[in-house]
Amino acid sequence: MPRVGGLVALFRQKCSVCLRDYLEILGIGMNTTELKFTPLNPIPVGGEAKFVLTRDKVRVRVAFWPYKQDGASNKKAKGTICLFQGRTEFIEKYFEVIEDLRERGFNVATLDWRGQGFSQRRFKNRYKGHVRTFKQYSLDMEAFIATVKQTYPGPYYALAHSMGGHIIFANSANGVSNFFDRIVLTAPMLHLAPQMLIKFPSFRKKPPAHGAYIASQRPTRLLTGLLRWFGLGGMFAPGGSKTPLFPFSDNPLTSDRERYDRMIELITMQPDIGLAAPTVAWANAAMHSMRRILRIGFLKKIDRPILIIASGADQIVSTPAIARAVTQVRVGQIITVRGARHEIMFERDELREQFWAAFDSFITNSKYVAARSEVSASIEKT
Repeated sequence: MPRVGGLVALFRQKCSVCLRDYLEILGIGMNTTELKFTPLNPIPVGGEAKFVLTRDKVRVRVAFWPYKQDGASNKKAKGTICLFQGRTEFIEKYFEVIEDLRERGFNVATLDWRGQGFSQRRFKNRYKGHVRTFKQYSLDMEAFIATVKQTYPGPYYALAHSMGGHIIFANSANGVSNFFDRIVLTAPMLHLAPQMLIKFPSFRKKPPAHGAYIASQRPTRLLTGLLRWFGLGGMFAPGGSKTPLFPFSDNPLTSDRERYDRMIELITMQPDIGLAAPTVAWANAAMHSMRRILRIGFLKKIDRPILIIASGADQIVSTPAIARAVTQVRVGQIITVRGARHEIMFERDELREQFWAAFDSFITNSKYVAARSEVSASIEKT
């Protein structure tokens, strides 16, 4: 006779599937493959978007662009860049980056993670960023890579930002990350900045030096775990905003007004594309996943060359924690761009150019060989 626990789990699974189908009938979570544009953000020519289905039956939107041919030149593409976004982001936000990559001779493939952009979402309130576990993102990556291999030839390179970089690292255990020849990560979400964390009272006589402080994530992990235990995993995380729109003066993402306004225009004209604060379940899952990645020896499972470009003025993720973690990577290098906020690819031109210079040198440098991890001389010491 089956155990009661097994019957309960089976009942919950069936109810979940029925509820998902019912919401789709009502139009909740009704998504589109159509690429959206605004006057400030035109669609790069030649793009194609579609849905792929993950193993757990979630529809994930993916998009592809061929490299930009130079007139009558018969040069082949240099390879395929797989572009992985951070939390709250969506394909349309990266049109400028996609065009920059195409002009460099790369095919580009990208996706909306589940629960954001126009991929399938869980709740009627589309602004809630939610997953039960970060292993669900691995299913998105698995389906995406299978489609990429059918669409464009290699070599394959990964360019991932924030949560996208976290997912690259998290998939090192199952070998998926080794699909890529080289990996470039911007501000990977390995540990959150102190401003993003819940803090217990401190009895330190003197506060730690700015820039070197790595705050504990334990209070946040414990509180979100407790709330989740009480069945509150679907509510917004404590202190989180319920809207995806912030004035430029309050944003921690970029110091470039024009690029920020372009993103706000996109969300204003396409409200369903935006995302607000994460749920309690997402926050708790993130805490556990980051803890797992930072365990000694975990990052050594990736044997591909990795370039990490960190931001010197990041208020979202911890740059000191990133610098510490890169020493565990087999073939790793870190560069910190002074004055850059969290989203270096959307920063002012003078900061963005430093990112592209590092990217170009790393991706095209076929002689890049290192016997062990090393931290390069950074633009700003962290």
